[in-house]
Amino acid sequence: MISFLITSFKEPKSIPNCLGGLLSQDFLNLQKPFEVLLACPDLETLYAALSFLNNNFLLKIKDQKQPAKIGKNITLDFKDFTSLKNLSNLENLNNLENIELDLFALEKGLDRQNLEKIQKIGSFKHIKDPQKGKPWALNLLLKRAAGKIWILTDGDAFTEKKAVCKLLEKESETMADLISARPVSADSKDNFWGYIGHLLADSADHKRKNSNFFPVTGYLFLMQAKKNLQIPSEVLSDDAYISYLIKNYRGKIAYQSKALVYIKYAKNLKDFLNQKRRSLGGFSQLSEFPELNFQKSDRSFKEELKYFFFPLKYAKNLQELFFSILLYPLRLYLWVLIFIDRKILKKDFKKTWVRIESTK
Repeated sequence: MISFLITSFKEPKSIPNCLGGLLSQDFLNLQKPFEVLLACPDLETLYAALSFLNNNFLLKIKDQKQPAKIGKNITLDFKDFTSLKNLSNLENLNNLENIELDLFALEKGLDRQNLEKIQKIGSFKHIKDPQKGKPWALNLLLKRAAGKIWILTDGDAFTEKKAVCKLLEKESETMADLISARPVSADSKDNFWGYIGHLLADSADHKRKNSNFFPVTGYLFLMQAKKNLQIPSEVLSDDAYISYLIKNYRGKIAYQSKALVYIKYAKNLKDFLNQKRRSLGGFSQLSEFPELNFQKSDRSFKEELKYFFFPLKYAKNLQELFFSILLYPLRLYLWVLIFIDRKILKKDFKKTWVRIESTK
């Protein structure tokens, strides 16, 4: 069975696209049993997920005979949730914090009351996130996941419809412990921040294609089930932690460049710096965990110098060349901030993790 593990927070607009990419017709045609585990603390995201599932599957509350009364006429008011608990078409969802649904194929002409005649193809589980950080939410998902293969992603990532199939193909070919997808910028290259997003995504793609070892992307990756895996709550870069942990135990890591996941990059200086201070700073933090036997990071300042000329070669016209040149002082300033955060101020998880609004 495939377990899709999704962490999300206040992403009602993007969670339907996230689920739609994972549960595409290409994946459903494989006829593999699956479960979707969603960890989110807010009702906005939960109801948006339920609405998507209702429009694409027949739903039944787990272990109950009657189908969940979630009609297609549901109206979701994200501004006021006080009335949603009293809606008659949600009355069977008596536990809004931990909902488990069985999913059946939605076929024309089938009565929702006759679910016993239709084959169950998957399930959905909502796990209440206590908002103690992403590592905490991930650990809740890992404990509940029942599949032999885990596919992890974020609620604001849009998985291309063939991406899951491509990851499963790579797993079948390589039997790798971890398989990274390829992040692709969903933004336009016509402005500075959009161009920088494309540059960074394509730079990461180049590194993964030409490296013996690379950390997987947290936006979308496949993992062989590791039942005893626990991520320290203070970890800033959970995907890097998992990658180095698997490497330390001589696990195999592969890259599937054909598995695309579309993401939005930061659209202003403040969000860019906050995002990169967390992700790049997370790599410098890895040496603090003895279980990783961490000696060298492929995202250190020294290693980044190996790609010093990549932005210049990447540019295709004068505007892009100008944008590429501007990136150099920006990255230098970023590394100075990371040094101050980690070595001088010694900031903890709560002070370093900041929600990046422009990527939502």
